[in-house]
Amino acid sequence: MKNLKTILFILTLTAVTACSSRYNYILDPTPLVKGKTAYSVKSVKVTIVQSGIKLNKDAEVKGYLSEADMGKAFQEKIINELKNNNILEAGKNAGYNLSITINYKRSFAVNSNQVIHPDFSYEWVIEKDNKSIASFKSGAMTMSGLSLAAEFARTGRSDINPQAEFEYIEKISKTIVEKDIIDIGK
Repeated sequence: MKNLKTILFILTLTAVTACSSRYNYILDPTPLVKGKTAYSVKSVKVTIVQSGIKLNKDAEVKGYLSEADMGKAFQEKIINELKNNNILEAGKNAGYNLSITINYKRSFAVNSNQVIHPDFSYEWVIEKDNKSIASFKSGAMTMSGLSLAAEFARTGRSDINPQAEFEYIEKISKTIVEKDIIDIGK
């Protein structure tokens, strides 16, 4: 009987944990409605880490976007994705504001100034009236496998030029909006 109660307790705890949200809702119940609440983009900050054998210690590599420029590019694409999904709230009096931080890692090919793939993670906070409503922090992700195969099929080479980063910015922005932002709320 005691073992049965223990098993039931563990199963209940597992079910509750499995059903809990991956988002951190500061207000309970959350005022956010999945797929309905509209957001404005308050800020997008990008931190770039670069790795590779030939890479010098300069913060910027010729031809590739700086952190500030990449932040602007991400902000533009994220706004477009919010608009495409009908959850963009424009204007100065926006109710829910998104602040997004993206950690972007460029991995350079050996003896090259060509990027072989980006790795990334991101986090966001939703605020209303300068008070946090919800937050999320992703795990580390990579675009290496499919992107290298696609690049090879398209160009016959497996290294990626600086212009290809705009494709990654678009794909990552779409991931942030369609995997997370659109899914926030009850």
